[in-house]
Amino acid sequence: MASELRVNTLKDASGNNSIATSTVASGTIKAYVCYTTSSTTAIHGSESFNHSSLNDEGTGQTKFTMASPMSAAKFSLSDSGGDAGAGYASWVQEDEFSSTTYEFNLGNSSFNSQDGNYHAGQVIGDLA
Repeated sequence: MASELRVNTLKDASGNNSIATSTVASGTIKAYVCYTTSSTTAIHGSESFNHSSLNDEGTGQTKFTMASPMSAAKFSLSDSGGDAGAGYASWVQEDEFSSTTYEFNLGNSSFNSQDGNYHAGQVIGDLA
């Protein structure tokens, strides 16, 4: 039998440091992925949450499809990783979003497209 816990506010064990449950729900990561684009474009092992696929769209360009859609076509993204020896930059363009997809563009510090061994991306926002 499933159970349900309904609360408005969470507090620590001593009754301090309260936070609204809406803040917890809104502030959690809705999707993450650790991936490579060096010799192939692939997820590192099972290091993915709420992603159904990723596609190589060209040098330094990877398109991601999420299993559960976001509530809007614009949401918060971050990316990290790359090749420290060559510098690193990541960026997105406004036309690369939908409620279920986004694309990271990766390159060196001069914004010349490049692939790399390790990247990690996170999505924050509201699910539909």
